[in-house]
Amino acid sequence: MRKSRKSTIDLPETIEHLSGRPLFVIYMDPKPLLPNEKSFINIQYLIDEAIKIMDLGSEKPFSAENRLKKLAIGLRIVRDGAKNREVGKLTKIGKAEAIGIWERDFLAVVKWLSYFSEFEQLPRSMKITLLKSIWHVWTRLEKLALTAESRKKEKCRRNEIMLDKNSFYDQKDFEVDISWCTKYPKEKLKFFFDEPHHWMDFSIIDSIIALDPTDIELVYMMCQLCFQYAGKRHQGEILETCENFLDLLGNDLHDYYTNYVKCSRYLGRLSQMIKINNMIQEDIRGRRVKRELAETFQIFCTEISHPEMFVDT
Repeated sequence: MRKSRKSTIDLPETIEHLSGRPLFVIYMDPKPLLPNEKSFINIQYLIDEAIKIMDLGSEKPFSAENRLKKLAIGLRIVRDGAKNREVGKLTKIGKAEAIGIWERDFLAVVKWLSYFSEFEQLPRSMKITLLKSIWHVWTRLEKLALTAESRKKEKCRRNEIMLDKNSFYDQKDFEVDISWCTKYPKEKLKFFFDEPHHWMDFSIIDSIIALDPTDIELVYMMCQLCFQYAGKRHQGEILETCENFLDLLGNDLHDYYTNYVKCSRYLGRLSQMIKINNMIQEDIRGRRVKRELAETFQIFCTEISHPEMFVDT
């Protein structure tokens, strides 16, 4: 009895393998963009404005028991600054809206950090480096915290996200115009541009609502998230500075729990706070992969004067 010869079937190579391009960019124009095809956005004015704010110091100087208490009061002052603007629902985001949000968020962080004395004592160059690194991380937690607070008070619906104290967008009624930053149609770039309904945001918001942080706990979360991120990103002297900040703020948090809240067993709440921050950092790492791919395949046609401000955004 003869043994049957085992036949092998050679499967054809995938288009992705043959082209050397991922599926989401296969059908796009592979030609590199020429310099005259790129637009340029100069945001040096934002850095200049930040320097003015830092030189002038905090808008409403006051004294407080410790750093966290001062930062918590400073956060309320920064948030209240939005009350002077008209309440608005953002239904579309294009170039003008995006730049407006950058301006508002970046300067909000500058103003908030003006209430942190140890930060104010740093050399100007280090302060600028830290600001350019952490502004988008800070504003991510700030928006989610504001949304959690508004949902708890039943001031916004589940599909709405707060942009600041006075404005929001509806994830079911929101248009994104990306024609200003890419030559490719939006339907080809779904991999890079998530739908406004983002499961990670919902999960984080639900966790913040469950935690229901006090003002002191929230500003500690902001500091822990931002300074840990900046330290890992830059290493060296900045890492050492950020670790020193976190040690000081950690002592203030311990003092808050033991002497003000009268709770010496606070590790459970601290673990919840760190868990929320880790969720945000995990999402940042996921976005980093997309950004690196977008740069590799020249998806975007916009150059920014300070690209280091938009790492991991």
